[in-house]
Amino acid sequence: MSFFSAFGAGSGKTGEAGRVAVVTARDAARRLELLDDFEQAGIGWIWASDAEGRLIYISENAATQLDRPVGALLARSLVDLFEVDTANPGATSDRPLKFLLTAQKKMSDLVVRFIDGSKGRDQPGQIWWMLTGHPKFGADGKFLGYRGSARDVTLDYERKLADTLAAEYD
Repeated sequence: MSFFSAFGAGSGKTGEAGRVAVVTARDAARRLELLDDFEQAGIGWIWASDAEGRLIYISENAATQLDRPVGALLARSLVDLFEVDTANPGATSDRPLKFLLTAQKKMSDLVVRFIDGSKGRDQPGQIWWMLTGHPKFGADGKFLGYRGSARDVTLDYERKLADTLAAEYD
């Protein structure tokens, strides 16, 4: 049964005997299709790092948004690609990204700036993302890296900075 037939091809119909088909945790093809839909809708992207903080996965759409091929981002350290803006007025952390990754704790709504070959902090054209991630541990308790999501918050972040700056001069 395909994803669309399982969900009534978007018609809201139920399956046999009035039961609604459900995507199970073991249904890898459906999960991948849901993930693709999530990313195609522009809701966000998926990323993963290894224990050393290097990217081992990043969504194709995320790489496109950064104007880099996926291969140019993989195996790169997250701290070489992004930085936390300590001047962010609503920052969830003022700690450097390297510290946050090394702490092996959950990251939630962390605003970071893409810095790989980018322009200076005060120049136009910056890319700001909000990262959320959780540490991944193996069955033996060994830290394996992070698994997370990201979304572009550039417009919201620039608006927030402009409002903060305007408030300082009013």
